[in-house]
Amino acid sequence: MTARPNPPEPESNPHEVMPIAMPETMDPWIGRSLKKYALVARLGRGGMGVVYLGEDTILKRVVAIKMISQTLTGEANAVRRFLREARAAAQLQHANVASLYDIDKDQGVHFLVMEFVPGPTAQQLIEQGGLPWRAATQIVADACRGLAAAHAAALIHRDIKPANIFLSQTGEVKLGD
Repeated sequence: MTARPNPPEPESNPHEVMPIAMPETMDPWIGRSLKKYALVARLGRGGMGVVYLGEDTILKRVVAIKMISQTLTGEANAVRRFLREARAAAQLQHANVASLYDIDKDQGVHFLVMEFVPGPTAQQLIEQGGLPWRAATQIVADACRGLAAAHAAALIHRDIKPANIFLSQTGEVKLGD
């Protein structure tokens, strides 16, 4: 068995994130809350919506919050799909899949709350010059184990790409979205 790549050294501040295209000062959600979740920083944007770094203000833990896009909120089929996929994902527990903690609606916005995996994505590692083939193979194998577990639970990821493969600070590989 090959060793996993050494993860980057832990940051002193778990809320520090990579900058994205839109400055946080322009994002109206930064600094606001959805129910018990404070929105701290914008992590990225996908086809279904925007993902934020957040904090569960009751449990005092860092989380990832995915808000369904405002344009999709008005589409009944998109909201039904979002809720159906969230319910199915909540049943999935696997070491290589980021856990789903909660789903809710507040201020007219549907959102889900997931495990935040501090560390680089496979995309970031590729952009930093790539990985030795053995380390890359191990990451892909771990991601495939998570994907196989999702498929066994009748879940289809729909967006497998390096940016959705996360490496924790301990070297654990997790699929996210």
